[in-house]
Amino acid sequence: MWNVPSGAPPLEEDFAFNTVDFMTLLEDFAERQRKQKHSVDRLSVADLFVIHIMKNLQRLRDLIQAHKLTINVMYGVVKAVRGKAANDPVNQELLARIAMMHPYTISWSNVLDYFLPDDFHDLARRCSMYGDCMHYGYSMNWPTQVYGASIIDYDPKYCKQVIDTTLDTALCFSTSSGPSAVPSSMELFKMMGLDKLVTLPFREHPLNATGYVLAHVYKQHWIDHFMKTGELTGTAAFRLGASYTPSNNGLQMDTMDLSMPSPLYRTSLTLYMSWCYDPELRLQGANNPLELGAATDKDLMADMLKYL
Repeated sequence: MWNVPSGAPPLEEDFAFNTVDFMTLLEDFAERQRKQKHSVDRLSVADLFVIHIMKNLQRLRDLIQAHKLTINVMYGVVKAVRGKAANDPVNQELLARIAMMHPYTISWSNVLDYFLPDDFHDLARRCSMYGDCMHYGYSMNWPTQVYGASIIDYDPKYCKQVIDTTLDTALCFSTSSGPSAVPSSMELFKMMGLDKLVTLPFREHPLNATGYVLAHVYKQHWIDHFMKTGELTGTAAFRLGASYTPSNNGLQMDTMDLSMPSPLYRTSLTLYMSWCYDPELRLQGANNPLELGAATDKDLMADMLKYL
């Protein structure tokens, strides 16, 4: 991302901004503005990104130099334990090596998009057979598997009202009126402080804007499917064989949700998830999405809470 060696092939469709929660940059901006009003006048989003990354890199350097953190890099390609790969000694050794590390956390990135759900859960269970392990991952492809999550799924002849309402919401128009009117997405985004750094509504492809609206309606269908296929059935337990333990025979859902949208992301439809297979692990509750931050418009939030 930062250094590309001479002769290296170009990175395609890779965005540095995708590696940082946009709300984090927004909070940094608002906090700087609160402490010294004009300190952000000449700071761009790119500047805020670089400042944030450099602070994190310095924190890692300090931990490494204090011998409190060690980074070991190993390479391996995991395969679904089925078919020809069921008895692949290289794959079995790699999965066993990961499990023997007794990981407290495993970050899968979007690896789960490249496996069938039951295959993925089987792999994840094998890697956390000793328990005390939280799994983190995200899906970028889930909308392609849920009918209705894209506006092109709707026939204008029969679904005009759904299409119009979705477009109005995506363009931040209020879909109701009167004293009991529900706040528009524009008001929600302003409440969270998005208008401090970006123009609302975003200038983007309609499929992105409408997709974010529909994602909130249909995301639970995919989450339910992901969790259902992760249940430890008799077939799944038999498939695990010796990797089946009392410490990986459960399934608990932690946080599974979309982030606030940003025009800087590759997509705002990414579904971020955390879960575990240890039935004894006590999960902490998800953070309150309406928690006050430095960028939050507190007066607007107070008005919006009247409708909740």
